[in-house]
Amino acid sequence: MRFSTLTTLLLGAVLQVRAQTADPAKVAAIIAQLEDTPALAAQFNSFSGREYVFDFNEGVGVTSGSGGNLTIANVVDFPYLFGKGMALSVGKMAPCGLATPHYHPRASEFLYMLSGTTLQVGFILENGARFVQNTLSPGQGFIYPKNSFHYQSNLGCDPVTFVAGFNHEDPGVATVAQRLFGLPPNVTDVINGDIGIDEATRISQLIPDTFAIGVQSCLDKCKIQRTAQPKTQQQPRVVGNGFPAPNNTRRDNEENLNKRSEAPKTPEFSEIPVARPSTISTILASANAQTLEEIAFLLKAVIGVLLTGYVLAWVYFVVPAWRNRRLQASPIALVQDVKA
Repeated sequence: MRFSTLTTLLLGAVLQVRAQTADPAKVAAIIAQLEDTPALAAQFNSFSGREYVFDFNEGVGVTSGSGGNLTIANVVDFPYLFGKGMALSVGKMAPCGLATPHYHPRASEFLYMLSGTTLQVGFILENGARFVQNTLSPGQGFIYPKNSFHYQSNLGCDPVTFVAGFNHEDPGVATVAQRLFGLPPNVTDVINGDIGIDEATRISQLIPDTFAIGVQSCLDKCKIQRTAQPKTQQQPRVVGNGFPAPNNTRRDNEENLNKRSEAPKTPEFSEIPVARPSTISTILASANAQTLEEIAFLLKAVIGVLLTGYVLAWVYFVVPAWRNRRLQASPIALVQDVKA
């Protein structure tokens, strides 16, 4: 048996993502046989025909969560799709269920709503593209472009069933929240507004599996209580994206919290190093308007005290000294000053 690059990717990477899959050994054998028999006629002659039936009720290829489940026939679970360029999925959403934001790296998707009341669909394709959102009723379909971040939300109190087709036998899927918070915690800390590594770590462990319990407005309308949800689809941790040691995590988080909680402090007069203009410039540059007014008031008070001291020193020391000099120089002038 020989295995192409596609076969290796399918069996080595994709099979690790989903728990309920076909027997990997059987899948490998079938794909190898299809690769060794490129002629379609020869392929058809080598099988009985029953192999081309995929049973969506067997529980193979299922992804599930608190808000519903999805069964997909792709080359991983239905290897006879190998080389056919297509896949198909059937989704069943609970009332108020949410297929959390995700994208398919290798395929566009066409979704058709079979039953239910209201299914909200939406996607964002790329930077600069507008957000596209629509509401479907049974009998309507919607296109998700390849690589678009998209979701489905059941806004009704009845279950929803839909069928989705893909133009690749292995469309792939990446749930956005789990992959985003699967980056190194110090990176997710920064892109979430410096929330702290502890907080970024905590949030990453709260993300529910898809399908999830949906938006609160629907839960309130349908009188559904939000319950605990499985969280098994987290990004595996390796050296590069592993959680930091508890002590380092706590210290980094405390430093970030201290930076955010410090209010601007009005400098006391005794704290202002008057002899260092560069320090004063730094304080003035970082001070707010109220602080500047208080600094100006303090400076005016200091100048007033200095001027008062200068006047008093002149009265008590300079004037008597001047009179003494006049007396020594001319007693007559002193008498004249006294008379005056």
